[in-house]
Amino acid sequence: MYRFNEEHLLVRDAISDFVAKRIESNVNERVNSGTYPQDILNELGSLGYKALKIPEKYGGSEIDTVSSMIVISEIAKSDASIAHMIGCRNFTYNYPLLFFATEEQKEKYLLPCIKNEKMVSLPLMNRMVLG
Repeated sequence: MYRFNEEHLLVRDAISDFVAKRIESNVNERVNSGTYPQDILNELGSLGYKALKIPEKYGGSEIDTVSSMIVISEIAKSDASIAHMIGCRNFTYNYPLLFFATEEQKEKYLLPCIKNEKMVSLPLMNRMVLG
């Protein structure tokens, strides 16, 4: 069993509080009506959860992998679709850009995503890679 350190517990408590107040409170209504949770995603972004492992110099939270998984797991307890969106944004889009993109590409693709100016999509990633 993995033992969380103090930082992990603080992250867990913070995201659990957010989930209880903002996600759990209307998850059934959102799911039944098919409403896209843009307001919740914007709030998660403003709290730094859309750029979990991204360095602060790019506007990210720069937290460790365990803390990142805690965030996604806590969200998934109430709404797996939001957890999936946060997980994909962080580990399918942002994190690979951090390591494989040029500074120019980071400026064009990574920073607007972190600042909530652009949505993430795999076709966008494909367009960047394939030209």
